[in-house]
Amino acid sequence: MNYHFSNEWSPRNPDPAIQLFSGWEKIIPKWMHDNITTQLILPKINSEIDLWNPQRDVQPIHLWIHPWLPYLHSSLQEMFRIIRYKLTIVLEKWHPSDESAYLILLPWKNVFDKKDMHDLLKKSIIPKLTLIFNQFVINPANQELSII
Repeated sequence: MNYHFSNEWSPRNPDPAIQLFSGWEKIIPKWMHDNITTQLILPKINSEIDLWNPQRDVQPIHLWIHPWLPYLHSSLQEMFRIIRYKLTIVLEKWHPSDESAYLILLPWKNVFDKKDMHDLLKKSIIPKLTLIFNQFVINPANQELSII
């Protein structure tokens, strides 16, 4: 008997693969589950992350990575490093008057570990906010302190 397995799912549309993966998770042996994860799922997700360009991509990456978190969170840690790197590149062009950084980073708040999120903010956000705050002119003699 000749069996053919097709690995034609798209990481950008993870629901069908997740349904199959989670449905079989409870009945297949752990070694088979681990093999499917390492040989079929993670390489495909990793390839798509490599192709992902946050400057041009209209689909936010968290929409296709986050559905995997309940199943693969610890296995995605190395990929999170690549995502943070690419986000850092995008944030180099960010200006604090633009709310996009908040929208980009908020979905990752509880996904990246605290140290990694802190490092990302420290490198990409805090210097720009500091620069803006340093440009504020505060003159106590010329302030309107009444509440309108």
